[in-house]
Amino acid sequence: MIIYINSIYAKDTVKIGLMQGDCFVVEKVFEAKYAQAEKLLPIINEMLDENKLFASELEKIIVQDEGEGFSALRVGVITANALGFAFNVPVESTSGASIQQKNFSIIAPIYNKEPNINLKCAVDK
Repeated sequence: MIIYINSIYAKDTVKIGLMQGDCFVVEKVFEAKYAQAEKLLPIINEMLDENKLFASELEKIIVQDEGEGFSALRVGVITANALGFAFNVPVESTSGASIQQKNFSIIAPIYNKEPNINLKCAVDK
């Protein structure tokens, strides 16, 4: 079984799933505006529990690694990398890019534009 993660599926929406080959067996789409980091792991865990799937049954993890949404994209990629390392399964990107380490690969996000992470604050005068 394959875990699929797309943290930038649509505006403020995440798509995860379990795949067998190229077909989705289970799909979950949920809103996570500014909350991808808080929601992604618990919902992946819930999906694995509901389907009685154990880490030892995973073949790999596929993650969307290219697009807009600096923080959301980064959260999805980091989550996939961490799960791959923890479960000892390969992580693949949708773009095919990866960085090989000794016994595992790391996916790096590919941003389609410069991040807009400036803080806006009002200064009292």
